[in-house]
Amino acid sequence: MQITGNRIMWYIVHINVISWKQYRGDCMKKILVFLIIMIIFISGCSTTEKDSKKNELNGEKSSILTEEKSTILNEEKSNYDFYMSKAKNFQEFQDLMFKDIISIYPSWDCIFTELDDLGLDDIKGRLNTGSEEEINKEKQLYIEALEKLNSFKDIDKSDINFLTVKWYLNLQLEGLEFKKHLNPFWGINGIISSTHRFFSNDSIIEDEVSAVNFINRFKLADDLILNTLKSFEEGNKKGIYFNNYVMYTAKGTITNCYELRNGRRNDVYKYFEEKIKPLNIENKDELLAQLITIIDEEYIPALTEVSNKLIDFKSPRSDVIGAADLPDGKEYYQFRIKQQTTTNLTPEEIMKLGESEVKRIRDEIKKSFEALGYDSSDLISAYNKLAMNDKIYNGQLAVAQYQKVMKNAMDNLNKIVPKEFIPESLPDIKPSGGGNYYSSPSFDLSRAGTFYIDLGYNHVDYAINTLAFHETIPGHHLEREKTIRNPNISEFLKMGHYGAYVEGWALYAEKLADEMQFSNNPKHHLGYLKSELFRATRLVVDTGLNYFGWDLNKAGNYMVYEGLQHPSFARSEIIRYTAIPAQACSYKLGELSILKLREKAKKELGEKFDLVEFNGWILENGSIPLDVLSIHIDNRIKEKK
Repeated sequence: MQITGNRIMWYIVHINVISWKQYRGDCMKKILVFLIIMIIFISGCSTTEKDSKKNELNGEKSSILTEEKSTILNEEKSNYDFYMSKAKNFQEFQDLMFKDIISIYPSWDCIFTELDDLGLDDIKGRLNTGSEEEINKEKQLYIEALEKLNSFKDIDKSDINFLTVKWYLNLQLEGLEFKKHLNPFWGINGIISSTHRFFSNDSIIEDEVSAVNFINRFKLADDLILNTLKSFEEGNKKGIYFNNYVMYTAKGTITNCYELRNGRRNDVYKYFEEKIKPLNIENKDELLAQLITIIDEEYIPALTEVSNKLIDFKSPRSDVIGAADLPDGKEYYQFRIKQQTTTNLTPEEIMKLGESEVKRIRDEIKKSFEALGYDSSDLISAYNKLAMNDKIYNGQLAVAQYQKVMKNAMDNLNKIVPKEFIPESLPDIKPSGGGNYYSSPSFDLSRAGTFYIDLGYNHVDYAINTLAFHETIPGHHLEREKTIRNPNISEFLKMGHYGAYVEGWALYAEKLADEMQFSNNPKHHLGYLKSELFRATRLVVDTGLNYFGWDLNKAGNYMVYEGLQHPSFARSEIIRYTAIPAQACSYKLGELSILKLREKAKKELGEKFDLVEFNGWILENGSIPLDVLSIHIDNRIKEKK
């Protein structure tokens, strides 16, 4: 899944979930991996005296809303001075909205690094702490931006960019109404993990100024964590509880990975020390001492407070499982479907589609095993036998095999995409602390795209190809790099991350590689089919848990016996689906939408249809909502007829 729509920063990372037994690493050993949405949750609580003092130290200019202004925020324009309000046309609007978003989420400067020309130097030591002031400002921005967008008279309201921007603004605004419904502490994209990852892996430190900015920004990390906790408490008071499995695993993540690492043992300290070591900074020792003080006296105590309180917030009801069990739960789940899949499909439609896909794929798996001489009466046993007889790679041998698969894919890309969409280089490969995922390049391309591989388990050959195709080429690396390099996509539109498009393309890329026989080994086809079946199973189980009242046992049994997943992995997955409803639906629904558009183009264009050209159409606008993508493909079909 993608870790990219996060409120600390917005970068593209794809988590490929593996079995719980396999998911190990020094820190991430007990985390149940998932993906995301797209957004980690900045809390809605009052700005404290501590917040105000810290913002003053960092030069933040803000005026606290009075109670009266907060009450009428949606009825009258505020005193906020947004850049976009000065836009004279749609292009200016996009450029100035980019500045507004960066101003609200200043830590995105680690991704959009070329900001000097925008006059936003004051953001570099700031952090959005999720104060009530910041949330109100963001909400007002979306309200006024929609008004401004609709005021332009000289733009085609059916323009793809216009539709994408409008979709983005409406979705962000609607999402603020359900902020407390999503657990902000669970998993690798929760507030704790995302904040820690930002300060221990993604922050830019290249000179004394950026080192000082890092310290100033880290001073605010505890405010972000505690504001989120306060918002979580407010949700509990309104009856918003999460099943106890989610709460215990969230607490385990904090305790095992972050809370116990103080001082020099903390990953944030190690990262900062490593970054400043080669730099010409006179007061290195002083900066390091400041950092230790912040870690031990502010950051760790905030983590401890969250950890101690999480179990107190466990549900008093044993029947709380998924979204439908929350207040306004079914409405919330329908919104999550819209947010995560960018469609208006109903849960009934998604479950029916999932069941149909599971049957189709299982039938194809049976035929494929029979063609190899396997007994297809028990597909779990058939895959176990395939694995036992297959090649195993570990350590650097696994890295070498993935590099080989990526190079082969690169050599075959001309079969499926126009030459201008072929990446200029292969991604880097690095070991991960747990899980397999792809991390996007920075937007100035100073940081390369990276495929992180979990070397803590053996990689079976039949599954390697599909994983590599999904995460790198022709999947995430191809799509992300070309979006970043595309000069026809504005910076504001590049900020948008629609999981159904990004994950849908990556799953479609698996299918393309299989169809075009990047490998002609039949066992690799079986690896692809198992991956596809897994994504189809998610449609059934996610809707079952979050809308139709399935219990955990029913969901787990479906994943094991219909989806052919290991029981321990199935358990971790179903907890993920209850923690981040509908996110897991984005993969398969995205792929199916692309395939439906492909069939439509084939039917209407006949002999004029060109697969390479069609795939270029899918990629040329970057990440956009599926409904907008459908309009775009319709336009391309009409142009070519």
